[in-house]
Amino acid sequence: MPLDKITFLGLLSACSHGRLVKEGLMVFKTMIEFYGIKPRTKHHSCVVDMLGQAGRLREAESFIKNMLIEKEGAVWEAFLGACMIHGEMEVGAMAVEKVMEIEP
Repeated sequence: MPLDKITFLGLLSACSHGRLVKEGLMVFKTMIEFYGIKPRTKHHSCVVDMLGQAGRLREAESFIKNMLIEKEGAVWEAFLGACMIHGEMEVGAMAVEKVMEIEP
C-alpha cells in the first residue's frame, strides 16, 4: 500500500495521541520533503495538537503562523484545546479571537 495523505494523517494522529513529538515532526517533514505530499488542514491540526499536548504552545503558535496554507479555524481550535489543557487562558483568548476572525 503506497503512502498517501491519509496514511500520513493516521501516522500524525498516532504520534499526537502517543505524545511522540519528535517522531511526529519527522513524519510531517518526511511527508512533505520525501513524498512531496502537500499538507492539508488536518495534517496541520495534528501537528498543532501534538505540540500543544506536549505543552509546547509557543512552538505550536509559531508553527501555525508559518503554515504555507490559508489559515483555518480548525488549526486554531486545536491550539485553543491545548491552551485549555495547560491553563494558558491569555494565549487561549488570542486563539479564540483568531477562530472568530476566520469563522465568525
